[in-house]
Amino acid sequence: MIGVVVRAIVTALVFFIYRVVGAALYGTTTLASGQLAGQQFLNSNEAYLRTQVGFSILTGPGLVLTIVTALILFALWFKYVKMAYKYLATAMLVVILLSGSNAHAYYNKQDLTEIYQILPNQTVFWVPDVGANKESQAQFDSEAYLKDARIAGKRFQIKHDIIVGSTGWSERDYYGPVGRLYVVIREPFNRKWTASHATGTSSKNESFTCQSIEGLNVTMETSIGTRILPEHAYKYLYNFGIKSPGDPKLPEVVFTSVYYARDLAEVMDNVVHGNIYGLACQEFSIRTLDTINLERDKIQKEIEKKCKAVPCGTGHNTGLSRICGHIYL
Repeated sequence: MIGVVVRAIVTALVFFIYRVVGAALYGTTTLASGQLAGQQFLNSNEAYLRTQVGFSILTGPGLVLTIVTALILFALWFKYVKMAYKYLATAMLVVILLSGSNAHAYYNKQDLTEIYQILPNQTVFWVPDVGANKESQAQFDSEAYLKDARIAGKRFQIKHDIIVGSTGWSERDYYGPVGRLYVVIREPFNRKWTASHATGTSSKNESFTCQSIEGLNVTMETSIGTRILPEHAYKYLYNFGIKSPGDPKLPEVVFTSVYYARDLAEVMDNVVHGNIYGLACQEFSIRTLDTINLERDKIQKEIEKKCKAVPCGTGHNTGLSRICGHIYL
């Protein structure tokens, strides 16, 4: 007859094996799910079915492991379950629930499917959290839809998986995304940076005041336009980053699933506006006031040319297609 002490030792061993196997299993499913998710971008019915079946299969082993563990524990303690059903069964259920793999999403308290709808004016990248994610990244090719006179849009499912050890041994582990979605919104930017609120986009004075070689004040106003080309969206992300989702120490921020690129208007009104200011003053400071008035077109071309280089940037360098328009003195 197996005694209580032996059963307790075996139970501890079962939980240990469960944790070890679970850690290896969930690490594998997280890696596979992250790489599989990128196939949702493909213009293919088969790819969609493949990802959905794959997600189901990759979720299954965790459930099977939990059921098998529960059955072993039930068989091990069946004698005592019969003897004290009301008390021991409840206790066993609590133990299984606390140690099992039925996790809950961070701060949602449920394992819910997370869906993101890709819109026609967005370029979206999927980056798996773990493994060789340089090779397994994927991008939704909205330009291919445009070339075929089709509207680019797709529902994307962000799969979650268990993060082993995220709450300790005595509590249920949490779910976290197997990868992150990076969204670049390609809406064009148009501004008039002038001194007057009656002519400018903003009510503020956004003109550029510099000095000529004689030390005389010269005021420049400009109209400006730019956009982010789909093929340059990754460069825009690299140079200007994303909107901050909040305090990086908070779990709900750490496990944010969707990141948005910094607004184009913010980049232009701060980074680019400041750089154009500097470029304009460089051109004015080497000319007399009379020369400035005579060489207005030449000055504009020089500023526009320099705008296409880092850090003010367009096209090849930063992902912005064109940032300088017409200048007015």
